[in-house]
Amino acid sequence: MVECSFCHNPVPPRALRCPYCNWDLSQAVDDEGYSRPPTLTEPSPGLRGSLDGARRPAGESRPPSGPPRTLKEPGSATQNRASGPPPGATSKVSSARTLKEPSGPAPVDHGEGDDRGGGSESSTIPFRPIHRPPMLLLCIYDDGGKTGEWIRIRGSKFSIGRSQGDLIVSHDPGMSGQHADLERRFDGAYSWYLKDLGSKNGTFVRCANARLRPNQDLMIGHKRYRFTLPQSAEESQASDGDNNSERIVTRAAPRVDFGDMLPALRHLDSTEGDRHFLLPDSEQWIGSDPTQVPLVIRRDPSVCPRHAKIYKEPNGRWFIEDNKSVNGTWMRISDDLALERNCEFQLGEQRFSVRIP
Repeated sequence: MVECSFCHNPVPPRALRCPYCNWDLSQAVDDEGYSRPPTLTEPSPGLRGSLDGARRPAGESRPPSGPPRTLKEPGSATQNRASGPPPGATSKVSSARTLKEPSGPAPVDHGEGDDRGGGSESSTIPFRPIHRPPMLLLCIYDDGGKTGEWIRIRGSKFSIGRSQGDLIVSHDPGMSGQHADLERRFDGAYSWYLKDLGSKNGTFVRCANARLRPNQDLMIGHKRYRFTLPQSAEESQASDGDNNSERIVTRAAPRVDFGDMLPALRHLDSTEGDRHFLLPDSEQWIGSDPTQVPLVIRRDPSVCPRHAKIYKEPNGRWFIEDNKSVNGTWMRISDDLALERNCEFQLGEQRFSVRIP
């Protein structure tokens, strides 16, 4: 029978450690047992039963398996004095602290990634009100940046102007006294609208892709343009209505401007001296670099080298598509505009951003 050289409890053949006292049994003397180990190590955390420091009498049955007990201080325990401690071994076993349950449940982190509902994270959305109207966030951009002052609008209407309204921007001469309104309306569901109040210089909205209608105003950089289409030709001759066939009145043919026969972007500020941009092709680019685009906007550092593309679809409709430019492409609104979750608009030279949380 193979026994532990320290506690004398039976151990399985060729075992490396005693299952009772955790002695190192790696040095085999012969096939029947092991010599006394050179060092005494501290019992492992998974030790079953209790270790009181005294050796277990030989032949005593192995304690039944079960949950681990609390480790006690081995102060009153005695060592095997007959055999004595092995050479180089410590004279006593280190004390084990009593294991205690925590006084309360561990704190739980309910961060954004916590999914306490048991479903997938993508199926859960942040809480939003469903019975009251939605709030609107308005940002007044700082000059030359995307930061600014945020205002929370909880009422049904918010007015912006140079001299009147809930927000007054008195230092912007390009803004009208009462320029635009932000209105909340209900038509089966709540929606926010941007409404121009007949301002002189208009309300412009930043767009990624928009249709160009006849006489549509747009803004690129600091320059404003109007998109025009050619007019139908008029009759150059007409009868004066006299039945006398010998008396025929001829009228001089009207002067033809070949620029009027093509779609064009016409500059709205004649003092700049910029030429109009004719659009003879179905796709043309506009920007500040003459090596990259045929339609060049000069003397405006806020225009990108390849700013936007103007193109015509096969059905004859014209569009403009922004090329992810830094300062954007802007269209003047003529009707009330329903706002999406995020929108940027400009009144005078002041830019704003709205967000529906």
